[in-house]
Amino acid sequence: VSFQDPAALCMGIGEVQEAFRALRVCSPEQLSPPQAVPGDETGSTRIKLHQRYFGQLEVRSELVVRTAADGRIASFEERWNGADLQE
Repeated sequence: VSFQDPAALCMGIGEVQEAFRALRVCSPEQLSPPQAVPGDETGSTRIKLHQRYFGQLEVRSELVVRTAADGRIASFEERWNGADLQE
């Protein structure tokens, strides 16, 4: 499993768990309910997020969740302001 956003690339369950544990320091607040829509790729889902961090930084992002053939989550990729991190 992997997690990628503009600030980090985490590979393996331990690194991904640590990234989400560390995220709590940022005090994330959900500003509107997440919206899930089908992804552009087979086996993917896009989740639109609107959150605030540190009590002041407002971010709209899109979380792309990809699943493996067996249905387990293979990767999470958070795109800030909808930007593909590979571009």
